[in-house]
Amino acid sequence: MTEQKRHRDTSRNPERPEKTGRNQAGQFAPGVSGNPQGRPKRPPDPLRARLAEAAPQLLEGLLAAASRGDTAAARILLDRVVPTLKPQEAPQALDLPVGGLAAQAGAIIGLTASGDLPAGTAATLLAGLATAARIREAEELEARIAALEAQLAGP
Repeated sequence: MTEQKRHRDTSRNPERPEKTGRNQAGQFAPGVSGNPQGRPKRPPDPLRARLAEAAPQLLEGLLAAASRGDTAAARILLDRVVPTLKPQEAPQALDLPVGGLAAQAGAIIGLTASGDLPAGTAATLLAGLATAARIREAEELEARIAALEAQLAGP
């Protein structure tokens, strides 16, 4: 299907873009909504209305049950109030070789293999080294291009 066939042809009716807010390609112009009235309102849900009315009594009941030692009620309350903790790795100082990136990557892999460095930390560090390598490559390429341009420009 060609690009022209995919979009509505507004060339036959020049008034159409002004009436619908569409451009010549059939797309809505910036700032023009395709649905100015918005999403239709849904009728109120009777169950939600009943729950909203009963919420204070339900909460009081949960609080009372949790204070009596009901662990299920306590869990419900805590799950809604306190966010779940995400596991975090502890910071760790590393002595990496001063040499190149390959030597540093080898040291990280060695520490992981010996069990001295968690695999997640090693993966993060290796990804950082890979990014550093790409940055270094770009800098070297830029320097080489600048040297070639200077050579071509002559004295």
